[in-house]
Amino acid sequence: MRNLVENPPDAHDIDCLRRALEAGARGDARASLAHELAGSVIVETLHRFALKDLLDHGDTAPAWAYSRWCADLASRSMLLAEDPRVDAAVRYVMASLYPQSVIRVFDDEVEFKVLGTALAAGDHLVADLAVYEFGGLADYIDQRAETGLLDRTDRVRDWAKAPVRVFEFVDFRGCRLVLRDLVDGGEVEALNLGAMSEASDNGLIGRLVPITSEPGLMFAAAPISVDVGTARTVAEAVRTSEPLGWLGELSTAFGGRPMGGGIPPHRFDMVHVRPADSEGRRRRGGIRRRGGGEDHRLTREGLLGGRVERPRGDRCGARLRGSQ
Repeated sequence: MRNLVENPPDAHDIDCLRRALEAGARGDARASLAHELAGSVIVETLHRFALKDLLDHGDTAPAWAYSRWCADLASRSMLLAEDPRVDAAVRYVMASLYPQSVIRVFDDEVEFKVLGTALAAGDHLVADLAVYEFGGLADYIDQRAETGLLDRTDRVRDWAKAPVRVFEFVDFRGCRLVLRDLVDGGEVEALNLGAMSEASDNGLIGRLVPITSEPGLMFAAAPISVDVGTARTVAEAVRTSEPLGWLGELSTAFGGRPMGGGIPPHRFDMVHVRPADSEGRRRRGGIRRRGGGEDHRLTREGLLGGRVERPRGDRCGARLRGSQ
């Protein structure tokens, strides 16, 4: 990420990203991957692996995998377009969950930019807020996504309206997770894509979205793992507070400290459905980082004063190939 800040991408890299996103909007995963690899790539991000997942599975890839890709395309398109909602998402996450990191780098302009860039490029919650909470996915579906992409997705228009919910893990049931909704008290089943194999505790904060496959629900992306006490506190905020009140409660629950290194920025496998792990749900093998891969340049004045400096066009959409 430091190299990303100190060595911004050139016009060729920006053009490659633009072409990759245009191909994605058409639903052409193969062309999107080709354009992705033609420019510089941030090695920590997983877009190219997600595309390879889709290509490897071909016609057998489930439609919900394309829905996840659609949401990812929406996030990256917002970054390339310098959408101010991404600015807001970075500011919320930085101030709420990384205050100690902000204090540590506050007086160092380069380090501050590295922090902001790392969050924009790799923090799952930043993308979640921009795409779902601030309406980025709905706008992408209405304005950018084409029939070739949308026809392959699974109820993705309904994904755009999915609220944040808080759950307690109850049990495995085959390839399903049994969850207790701590907001309304109901019990739900969701497709098991590895939420508990990545979890550190039994509380999960995330967005359940509808799919046509049984059991009809899945997490839109990796849920945040918390202890059950924190989950109940956050659930109460979801039930009674204004929008994003739950984020404040999450920050308070952790005493204003980063959550063990921050919100896990990995992604789940895009296609594979996981049965219950007979050797324990907290197996760590294969964890990868999830992120947007684009640069986002913040100023300290913007963070504290509610204003974020817009990234220059030649810095937006940055990706970095580790070996070049």
